[in-house]
Parts: sequence; structure tokens; C-alpha cells
Amino acid sequence: MRSDAAVLYDALVENDSYTWYTGKARIKANTPHERVSATLHLRILRDSVIWATIDKLGFEIARVFITPDSVFIVDRLNKEYTRKSLKDFLLEYSVNIGFSDLQNALIGKMIALTPMHVESKREDDLEMLLVSDITGVTARHWVTVSLPQRLMRSYIVDATGRKLQIENAEWETAQDGSQIPYGRLLTFEDSDGKTEIEILFSEITKNVPANIPFSIPAHYVSTR
Repeated sequence: MRSDAAVLYDALVENDSYTWYTGKARIKANTPHERVSATLHLRILRDSVIWATIDKLGFEIARVFITPDSVFIVDRLNKEYTRKSLKDFLLEYSVNIGFSDLQNALIGKMIALTPMHVESKREDDLEMLLVSDITGVTARHWVTVSLPQRLMRSYIVDATGRKLQIENAEWETAQDGSQIPYGRLLTFEDSDGKTEIEILFSEITKNVPANIPFSIPAHYVSTR
């Protein structure tokens, strides 16, 4: 028989069904090298494509197209483009996760492991799930006790000591009745420093098909 903690973990991993997820947000990013503040337009076709534009003062400065194995970035300011594997791109920012994990982090859903062990305890009026997997990754997830349960915070550490913390806030009820966090704070940390990405959505729509146009102008130069 599965433990109550394992049942709760499975429910949180599987509790959100959607095909399309779109939104508009203000985004602030602080890295060891730069600070960026911009408007983000996000469109996700579940398990297939993450598409985004980044605007500054009403002008598009970058467009991103991510598939389960590749990242394409068009830099409008410098008339350049980048093409990399998703793994290599994320590791540049000290993030050792995959497409599904990135997708989940962007929409405020739990990053799923293949758990060897799951346990839970009450902490600060929240249910805290402690999860570990065979690769040495450990995760703690703080979830509201009352229904509908909300994933408030996650803290994940891999075998090399890299850390990822995600905080969800500004919860609203979607048209389908599900709970959606409009605010995210993602913090990545390793020996090279800390990167923080704050996202605050003003609009979120689920299950409404959207265009995901992407092309690389012929006169743009590859950065590779």
C-alpha cells in the first residue's frame, strides 16, 4: 500500500491538465553578470514547445523557441541568433533540468522526480513533502493543507550541490476551476553565484490555441 505522502506527491504531479498555456508577465532577472527587466509573452504547447518573446519599452528585443531537445534564440538588438541543445543552454545558468521540468517551473507546477523515497510532515501550517531519487537529487515541497491544495514552495538540490528554489504566490482561480499562481520567484545557485528570476503574470489563459511564429532572419549572424 502506498503511503499518504506518496499519494499526495502523485496527486500534485498529475493535478493539472492543459494543452495550451499562455500568459503575459513582467519579468526581472538578476544574474552574476547582468540585470534585466522586461515584459514576457509566454505560450506553451504542452510537452512540445515553449515559445516566448521579451519586450522592452514596447519593442521586441528577443524571441525564444524551445523544444524538448533544442533552444533557438533570436536577438533583435544585435541581429544575432543562437541554437543550442536544451541541456547545454540550461547548464549555462547552472540548471540541470529537462524540458518537462522547465515547463512545470514556468507554470508553477511541481518538478517531478522518479522518487525512491517520499515522506511528509507538518511544518509552518503547511504539509512538507521530502523526496529523494536514485541520482542523488533531493527535493522539499511545501503544500497547503486545505483543499484545493497549492504548491507554495519547492527547494531542490542535486548531487553536485546545485540548488533551485521556486516560490509561487498571487493565486487565482482559472476558468476551469484550477488554482494558478500568478507570481513566481525562481532562484538558481551554485559555486559560480546566484541567479534570480521574478515573474509576475497579469494575464493567464489555459486551453486556448495560440500562434507560435518563429523564424531566423537570413541576415542574422550565428553566435556559435
